[in-house]
Amino acid sequence: MATPAQLGPVESTVVPLATPQFRRYGLADGLPGAMVYAVVQDRQGAMWFGTTGGIGRYDGVGFTVFRHDVADAHSLPNNQIYTLYVDRAGALWAGGVSGGLSRYQPASGGFTSWQHDSADPASLSDDEVWSIAQTPDGQLWVATQGGLDRMRADGRGFEHVVDTTRPSDQPPQGFGTTRALLAEDNGRLWIGSEQGIFLRRADGRLQRVPIDPSFHGDPSKIWRIEGGGDEVRVSTSSGVLRIGPDGVARPAWVTGVRAMSSVRDADGRLWVGTQKGAWLDGGRGSDGGGHMFTGHALLPGGLPADAIWQITRDREGGLWFAVADGGAAYLGPGWDGFSRMTHVPDDPTSLATTAAEAVAVSRDNQLWVGEVGGVDKLDPATGAVRHVVSHLPDAVISMVEDAQHRLWVAAQSALYVVEHGELQALDTESAGITRPNRLV
Repeated sequence: MATPAQLGPVESTVVPLATPQFRRYGLADGLPGAMVYAVVQDRQGAMWFGTTGGIGRYDGVGFTVFRHDVADAHSLPNNQIYTLYVDRAGALWAGGVSGGLSRYQPASGGFTSWQHDSADPASLSDDEVWSIAQTPDGQLWVATQGGLDRMRADGRGFEHVVDTTRPSDQPPQGFGTTRALLAEDNGRLWIGSEQGIFLRRADGRLQRVPIDPSFHGDPSKIWRIEGGGDEVRVSTSSGVLRIGPDGVARPAWVTGVRAMSSVRDADGRLWVGTQKGAWLDGGRGSDGGGHMFTGHALLPGGLPADAIWQITRDREGGLWFAVADGGAAYLGPGWDGFSRMTHVPDDPTSLATTAAEAVAVSRDNQLWVGEVGGVDKLDPATGAVRHVVSHLPDAVISMVEDAQHRLWVAAQSALYVVEHGELQALDTESAGITRPNRLV
């Protein structure tokens, strides 16, 4: 194979798209469930994953699993975990389907839980918990299928919060199904419910957030609210809304697709987890000015599946992806130092194989890539591939393009030349040329 020194410079005015290489974690690695809904980092640096099979704690070496145990009253009430949250004191909270709200007790390794009790009006509104947040005053807020709750200071019950933005002549009403909460350090609490988007200020005043008429999606399906300050991002079933300094929610970045989560990486680039893959702002390949990385479970380093439930940035700058039916994926800091061009299953525009046996620079500053059975021409700036030679009987050893733009190809058993769209095999014994073969 040609060495980097032999290749020479490849000049291009376009920066190649960096290719993320994901480290994947699944059932075989100890993750308790393949369907991962949530991921969060605790104060000790461990990563916690909420799955359909319980909670997994990853310490960088292996997983510790927490599941429901009928013989243990302090185990998780239910294995299907939708949300995880680390509060200001470092305590881990969990919520999910039919399990209510749970808090991890490190000393015992068990959980303290709160659930709905129809006979107790101060109990949790509903056992389906979607989101948890804590404001700077220490109050814990819980978004449930039945509405928004606030835990009492003594932890022995909940206040069911009502929508105070309704006209005074109408009876008080709750928020209905509430899925998203974001508590900011300045005391603001953002609420996403089937009734819309709300902002609770530090002084307790509640206001409804107006949505720009240009948004034609369904504002009742809000999955997460993230960010803060001058950029509050609302992930909905119809894309992402951005709430700027003027307090109006407007469509931004990703539209027309179910968005589940968003995060800015250490370099300030926005990632959006969607039903169709992980979208990165600032790339190429989509009408929205970004690039969508879709799932490729069979591709080494590929995203395990399309649907992303949550993306979290850890304290070291790495990104963790909670993947539906794909486990978890990790992208380390500095991932964008390389661009990877390889064969992608079911993508005829990718390289023909995963093994590049020889590489040579073309006269037009692209790359000839010799593989087992053929030669491709690759534009390193865009990743575009043209399959020039197919069905060679053996592997390419080396290549060179001469001043007449003929490509000379040395394979294991023969020497070939590509000229004017035709492949010719040279008979090395008689120095003659066999009948030309049309390129495939």
